[in-house]
Amino acid sequence: MTRLSAMLAPCLMLLLLSGCASDGVKKPLPQPKPLKRSQPAYPIVARANHLTGYVQVVYDVNAQGKVAELRIVDSQPRYLFDEAVVRAMAQWEFEKNKPYKDLEMRFNFRLAQLNPPGQ
Repeated sequence: MTRLSAMLAPCLMLLLLSGCASDGVKKPLPQPKPLKRSQPAYPIVARANHLTGYVQVVYDVNAQGKVAELRIVDSQPRYLFDEAVVRAMAQWEFEKNKPYKDLEMRFNFRLAQLNPPGQ
C-alpha cells in the first residue's frame, strides 16, 4: 500500500498543479465605454492668431467612471492647448466599476477653412 501511495502522490500533485496553471496569456480588460465626452474649447488666443496644434494625453479612469489622473505627454505649441484639454476631460464620464489605466488620446486643434481655395 505504501508503494502505491508513493506512486500516486506525484501524479495527484501534478494533476492538481496543472488545473491551476493558466495558458500564460494575460487577457486585457475591456475598456470602459464613454458615456459623456465634451470637446475642448479652442483657446481664443490660438483662434485669433490662427494657431493649430495638438495635445497627447495618457489618463486613468477610476471606478466612479471619472478621469482620475491625466498626464500630458506632449503638446505643440507647448502649453497653448493644455488647459482646454484638462477642462474638457474633467467633464468626461465612463461606465462605472470599470477602472482602467493608461488610456491614450490625441487632441488635434485645427481651424476650419472658411473659404476653400479657388473661391
